[in-house]
Amino acid sequence: MADPVRPDPTAVQQMLQRSRALWSSYAAETPDPRLPAECIQLRNILGRVPAFPTRTLEASGNPSTLRYTHTSYGLLIKGASTWRTSLGDCDLPAKTLFRDLLCGGLHPTACTFQDTPRCTEWPGVNGLDGHPAKGNHLAILFLAWAYILSARWLELQPSDHVKESIQPCGVQYSDLQAPWKSKDGDVQSDAIEVDLGVTCGHAVRWWAAILAPGERWHVQFEAEGKVYWSPWSARLATPQTLRL
Repeated sequence: MADPVRPDPTAVQQMLQRSRALWSSYAAETPDPRLPAECIQLRNILGRVPAFPTRTLEASGNPSTLRYTHTSYGLLIKGASTWRTSLGDCDLPAKTLFRDLLCGGLHPTACTFQDTPRCTEWPGVNGLDGHPAKGNHLAILFLAWAYILSARWLELQPSDHVKESIQPCGVQYSDLQAPWKSKDGDVQSDAIEVDLGVTCGHAVRWWAAILAPGERWHVQFEAEGKVYWSPWSARLATPQTLRL
């Protein structure tokens, strides 16, 4: 008998194909092809990302200690989710799924630019009719989100990590900055221009570090003598640069 909770890969692919065909038919009939505003809200984009615990508590409420595992691809903690039927008369037992969660990486994720129709043919977003900017700006937003999530991840580290020999190293900036259109005369001709608009000097310096190539900022912690990066650490590893 097939597992009613976890279908096999063939059933998953069949359902995925039917779902794509159904939603594609709806998209073809809609008079407004633009995406709903909820699609670009970070909270919705991260809906499937598990929350890191800010306090080490067991289900009973008693203090506990997170157990970390050093591996060849990062620092892991064990996570589990329990699925139960909530409505109706069903005798299916609860199912507990275990998963390793990445708490710290060995290096930042390398990011590159690609010219694909999925990104270049942007339908627009409802509710932003008065916004003068064109395009989706996903690359810029991704690099900014990577820093914001990494900084927040560092803030949420429990204070009792000290007992686990885990010491946050804080946020550190390198000297790398994105080139400026008015200052750097040797900027490559195919550089992507980013207009920051009217803003303060602190914000300009922040964007210059966020959009610079290479490892612009570091959010790290040390665990038992080993240094790890935040799971969202990213570096721009592409020949094409962003110019302010």
